[in-house]
Amino acid sequence: MTENDLTLTFVNVGYGEAILLQRGSFTALIDGGAGDPREYENSTTGRIRVIDYLRKRKISHLDLLVATHIHEDHVSGLVPVVQEIPADTFWSTLRKDETDHWRYLDPAAAPRPTSAKFLQSVNDMRTILSTLQRKCTKIVQAKEGTQKTIDGLTIRVLAPGKAQEEELASLLLNLMNATGKDMDKARDVADESMNNFSLCLLISFAGRTVLLPGDRNEKGLQEIALPQADIYKVGHHGQMDGVNEEELKAIHPKFVVCCASSDRRYESAAPGLLKRMRDLGCTLTFSDCPDTAGPLPAHHALVYTIKEGGMITFRYEI
Repeated sequence: MTENDLTLTFVNVGYGEAILLQRGSFTALIDGGAGDPREYENSTTGRIRVIDYLRKRKISHLDLLVATHIHEDHVSGLVPVVQEIPADTFWSTLRKDETDHWRYLDPAAAPRPTSAKFLQSVNDMRTILSTLQRKCTKIVQAKEGTQKTIDGLTIRVLAPGKAQEEELASLLLNLMNATGKDMDKARDVADESMNNFSLCLLISFAGRTVLLPGDRNEKGLQEIALPQADIYKVGHHGQMDGVNEEELKAIHPKFVVCCASSDRRYESAAPGLLKRMRDLGCTLTFSDCPDTAGPLPAHHALVYTIKEGGMITFRYEI
């Protein structure tokens, strides 16, 4: 590997996602996994907090930081990152001043653990944005057409578009204004909808493409004119609704990354979906070690390298 190559590192954060992009002096982090320390208690498969992985790699600056959507397993692990590591630019689906009027939402008042985690992620997103504002990070509402190009590497946002942008703003406003039983409904609707508001990113380098749809499932992918991609990070942690057969054929990836936890929480790394992808000839790779993956070594990360000439390789890193 040379500094002219592009590396994509899928950190083993258990049930969650944290993706590091590096080429030369450019470094970007997409999502940060969970903030809940219980996610990392069982480290036999190599799970590691993203902040600890960044420290291990001696990464002390981010050119670009991205939060694809507001869920605990994607954004809450970014709280210690923004507190410790400066970032030049931050992309999310939120308007720049969106969280200025947000109130604290008490996770302890939620009826279910999953609802409590969602409320925690909303609070954490507010903390992330306020921290970045204090540090004078450039804050961008990323949407369809937002793009960053540097030395032959392009990161382009395919979704959300204008209609989804407005729908998301309305959902979050309702959540902040709701009380009582209306709060229960507003919370559940926002939580259940959030995956399909994820930023969908297309990375292009050396004639190769990487599709990162956040947690968009087959319904959320319908919002997008799907490109062919050499590497595809399957949505929704590889649950059965992550991508349908027609969408998978349109993407036609050579390599698939599945960010499912070793305990296959919420039926992630679904056998039926993995079979669908294998039948299409895809090489399957995993950020953690779900049993449906077959034998895998314990690892802190799955690392892909795209060479300047376009050759793609991957390895598991401990």
